[in-house]
Amino acid sequence: MVAWGQDVHLFKSDSLIANTTFVADKPYLIYNYLHVKPNVELNILAGAKLYFHNNAHLVVGGTLKVNGEFENPVTFEGDRRESFYRDKAGQWGGIWLYVGSKNSNIQWAEIRGSINGIIVDTCVTPGMPTLTISNSKIENVSSNGLYARGSTIYADNCLFGNAGLSSVALTMGGTYKFYHCTIANYWGSYTYRKGPAVFLNNYYLYRKVNDGPLFVEPRDLEQASFYNCIIYGSRDKEYEVDNIYQGEAVNSEMNYNFDHCILKVPSNFSFSDPVKFVSVLRVDPKFKDAWKSNFQLDTLSPAKDIGKVEYGTLFPIDLRNISHLLDTKPDLGAYERME
Repeated sequence: MVAWGQDVHLFKSDSLIANTTFVADKPYLIYNYLHVKPNVELNILAGAKLYFHNNAHLVVGGTLKVNGEFENPVTFEGDRRESFYRDKAGQWGGIWLYVGSKNSNIQWAEIRGSINGIIVDTCVTPGMPTLTISNSKIENVSSNGLYARGSTIYADNCLFGNAGLSSVALTMGGTYKFYHCTIANYWGSYTYRKGPAVFLNNYYLYRKVNDGPLFVEPRDLEQASFYNCIIYGSRDKEYEVDNIYQGEAVNSEMNYNFDHCILKVPSNFSFSDPVKFVSVLRVDPKFKDAWKSNFQLDTLSPAKDIGKVEYGTLFPIDLRNISHLLDTKPDLGAYERME
């Protein structure tokens, strides 16, 4: 194991009780947890590196602001620095924005090797997103990449990569918008993957007493929209809708749609619903090397130049800091193909 010595900012089961800024002078090493208290803001500047010991978490009750840049992203990963651990999942707990957290913003971040990438709990501030995430990567997690529980999330130009369950799990209802995201899950070289790349759910189960019967609490999925996105992976179907419990439909809204997307589904799946599926293709996007987590588009990718211009105009900068608007139409996903 790498010996860190004293040349780090060290946190062991600590809490931030006043607004705090992390800079890029030396790494931040976190044991157990670092808790950002309610109504407190943690601001992380470009180039900062946060390393987490086994099972350690960043727990946010206030606001998280991650201000990475293309050439100086903010990184969140495990504290084992040997090359063997570079792409290993489950090394640390992840980031948790718990109930009451609000208006967090993540730009140009790389989150890898955790159990969950980001857990985002129920939004309690009407009209204010729990999380906005842009130009960021969540990869190689043992559970869920982005795990939302009744929250409000806006994402653009992000890669949600390999996960042991789902790359993106939108549960307990909520409101979600994804623009120019690549959601690609090829987990399974060594262990079986239990979930699709995208999982949608509009209820949760609870017990009133320990060991008592399960009750269903409906939670409206008000919106889950995917614009100019790629949803693909190694399973036959890479999105799943969970709105039935014990054979009966849950009495809550289940509103989702894919607009100008590539979506991995079986050949007999119908895109006939004009509300849920607009200009959706069932084709291999032809990533450069999906099994090595290179999700840039290859030369013959059918995802090239088929995006909707309006969506590219809203969020024009891709994950390589290239404009989606350099040619006639944007490419789908988080990477614009450059010839």
